Amino acid sequence: MKYLYIVVTCLLLSIQGMSQSQYTVSGYVRDGDSGEEMIGASIVVGELSGTGTITNAYGYYSLTLPAGSYTLKFNFIGYELVERQVDLKSNIKIDVNLAGEDLQLEEIVIQSEKP
Repeated sequence: MKYLYIVVTCLLLSIQGMSQSQYTVSGYVRDGDSGEEMIGASIVVGELSGTGTITNAYGYYSLTLPAGSYTLKFNFIGYELVERQVDLKSNIKIDVNLAGEDLQLEEIVIQSEKP
């Protein structure tokens, strides 16, 4: 009887774990000026540490997550970070255009003395 209780409990827990709805958020990341797809742009889920993906050779990404509210952070070196709030209740498509960062570097002066 004790073993039957354990088996039934394990079965119920596994069914409960499988019943959690999962949805996919996907889309393209493009350069805001040229419209060109960005290869290797990162997409990070703010609320789930270590969860994210990068865009493929076509600028496409896809993330499958449990239902819920998330902050997706889109980034690429030399571009401004874009954050989007997502409430996953169904599969959705989000395309993002990233704008280049205006980087201002200070002047570099090279001087030398003649020996």
